[in-house]
Amino acid sequence: MYFGEIPFEFVRFLFLVVFVGLFGAFMRRQQAHLLGLHWAVLAVLVIEAIEAMFWFATYAGMNTSGDPECCPFPPAYGAAVTFEVLRQAASRTVLVLLSLGLWVVRDRIEGQELWSVVGISLSFLIVGIGYHATEMEMAKTKSLQELTEAEQNDSNLWELPWSFLNVLFVGWIFHELTGMMNELKSRGQTYKLSMYINLGRAFVGILVLWTVVFLVSFFVWTGAFRLSQA
Repeated sequence: MYFGEIPFEFVRFLFLVVFVGLFGAFMRRQQAHLLGLHWAVLAVLVIEAIEAMFWFATYAGMNTSGDPECCPFPPAYGAAVTFEVLRQAASRTVLVLLSLGLWVVRDRIEGQELWSVVGISLSFLIVGIGYHATEMEMAKTKSLQELTEAEQNDSNLWELPWSFLNVLFVGWIFHELTGMMNELKSRGQTYKLSMYINLGRAFVGILVLWTVVFLVSFFVWTGAFRLSQA
């Protein structure tokens, strides 16, 4: 039961612990040249490592006890979901700040930009936790047909802003990256421009990969095609 998830989360946790250790050692050796970006990346990695630890504890506990995922949920499940949303919010915030030029082009952001980043990041965190909490409550029922009309409306209300904020982050990052590359090109800062070009390519590559995985998962979930035949 859930055995397939156990080695995956264990390997992910082990990899992240090793990577955080190596990254921390690198930062210690390069203290005189550290940027705020290094600390931001380290924070995201630590959050993801904690998330992987809780997911491993969740699946290992269910495998040992034989209890189903729901219901009630395992004690570590809520912590795993919380750190998953926190990691998503932190990684998106770091990408936005980097696309705004922080740490590379300028030392700080102020005024409207700062409050926009804080507001949208906090909204993403709150809505994300609310969305997953609603999903957990819905899972306590035997089927969607047994949900009351009010419960269905609650789930839809959380899902819409959750999807909107995800799209907003993607559009915001892409817009700022494009503007920053144009600004660096006009200034003739070719080295920093090459850094942002590579960042933009990596961002597009991640979006393409995410889209493919989402489409495959969607078609499998809807039964459009099967990965295996009985």
